[in-house]
Amino acid sequence: MNKYRVLWFDDECNALNSFIDDAADFGIDLVGYSNADDGIEELNANYLQYDAIILDGLFYSNKNQTGEVSTTIGFGKTVKAIEKLQVQGVILPCFVLSGQSSIHTANDTVIELFKDSHSANHKFFKKNDEDFKCLCNEIIKACKDKNNTIIRHKYQKVFDAIDSHFSESDTAKYLLKILKAIEQPNVDFDDSLYFTEIRIIIEHVFRKSNKIGLLHDKCLLNAKVNLTESCLFLSGEPTKHLGVKCK
Repeated sequence: MNKYRVLWFDDECNALNSFIDDAADFGIDLVGYSNADDGIEELNANYLQYDAIILDGLFYSNKNQTGEVSTTIGFGKTVKAIEKLQVQGVILPCFVLSGQSSIHTANDTVIELFKDSHSANHKFFKKNDEDFKCLCNEIIKACKDKNNTIIRHKYQKVFDAIDSHFSESDTAKYLLKILKAIEQPNVDFDDSLYFTEIRIIIEHVFRKSNKIGLLHDKCLLNAKVNLTESCLFLSGEPTKHLGVKCK
């Protein structure tokens, strides 16, 4: 099954387990944030790793908020962040999933905030099981032909491994950038432009190898990876200067 990752803004995201389970049945991984500030920070840092965005009509604006949400400040702040990325050419399909009955009327504040954005034509969904399943289908339809999504599906095992072992790093972002360049038809791939990204990915792999006991501690000096010696060690060859060899 193809997998989709969706950024979800909802103050109740940690309590709506039935939606999380239903989404998983469609191959959709919901990454939830209860407030705009944390969610926007994640969006700006890792937008390449997401296929779409779901917004509740009302959710917290900042991480310190508690209690009932009564304003659309968080929603408006998030829409502005999404539109800022759109100006830079980052287009993620956006959907509204809300339990507020008023949000489905033409004069609702949320609709007014959203109407001028790139994603204004997407449907608004009610927060119930039936509508949520329709939403999952709409997400897949909207995402399946996006370049980033196509590449992640083509190399899904690789990205699954990255999610499992390198989720705290930029490995997925760098790899996606390289693969997008490789996959472009009729465009010469200038590999020299990606040496830095490739080196970073390899360093992440070697650091993980050291952490799980495969790579000798001497291959990392003052937290810096010695690429040449690490390669020799993992290949079963004697290191040139460290005096260690893999058994």
